[in-house]
Amino acid sequence: MINVNIKDELKELHNQTKLDHLYQAFEWANKDGWEEKLINLLKPVIRELYLDYSNLKKQLDETGFSEKDIEKHIKNLLKVSIPVENNVSDVNNFSVQRSEFAEILASICLEELFKTTMPVSNIKYKELSDRSSRGIDILGYETDGSNLSLIICEVKASSDKNNPPGVVDSGKDCLRNQLITYISDKNKTLDRINTLRKKCMDLENKKIMTKISMLWGKQDHSQLNVVLCPVLIREKDKYDVKDFGSFRQKPSDFNPGKIRYLILCLHGSINKLSQKCYEEASKHDKFE
Repeated sequence: MINVNIKDELKELHNQTKLDHLYQAFEWANKDGWEEKLINLLKPVIRELYLDYSNLKKQLDETGFSEKDIEKHIKNLLKVSIPVENNVSDVNNFSVQRSEFAEILASICLEELFKTTMPVSNIKYKELSDRSSRGIDILGYETDGSNLSLIICEVKASSDKNNPPGVVDSGKDCLRNQLITYISDKNKTLDRINTLRKKCMDLENKKIMTKISMLWGKQDHSQLNVVLCPVLIREKDKYDVKDFGSFRQKPSDFNPGKIRYLILCLHGSINKLSQKCYEEASKHDKFE
């Protein structure tokens, strides 16, 4: 993923460590021009994930087509590859754009705040751009050379006025149920790990994911830490510390996983902000 420096934009709202579990909440600081800055930071990331944008122009130049034809083709690719609001809902009326906007923010936070390595992006390699990706939202690892951690992350965005919002503890696909499933259904998670391992292009990442696959298969938690990372993208005026829900009330339900719960609060409507980000990303800026 393109490097995006967001640390200076985040204001900490809550930070609690309970045994081996971490509960943090941040807000994107409400400074002058914050929305424009967020859009400009996310625009190249969105383009890269949906189009492999950084390599696109060079690869098209090598086809021998005229500059005019290439620019026209890039403009069309942006239009058809980046989900827009009138074509972002799957058969269950699920907003792909809003969901993947939240997933992108979560990935950036993990990379910036915890140096998490995410070898493969679900968004970048999904089959259909206007349909939601399948499997674990974000699967990655962290290592300092001696300690190895598997990061299993599920992401939700919520405008719900309830605290916690329903996506945390209620319903089949809430954060609680999804992450408990990944801990309890060991073979399902092993399959997800192996699928990611196969997709790794970088040999070092593939090597590490192969080791993680083996350790998970053996359930060897002496050599592999398991970090369950629910991420909630929240509208600031709806946020409350109660949003941590059962993850803070009953952390033992998630054993042997260590909880790292992150909440990122944004000002205004998540729907409108995600729509603006995607609209700007889908507009073609002529390559220099």
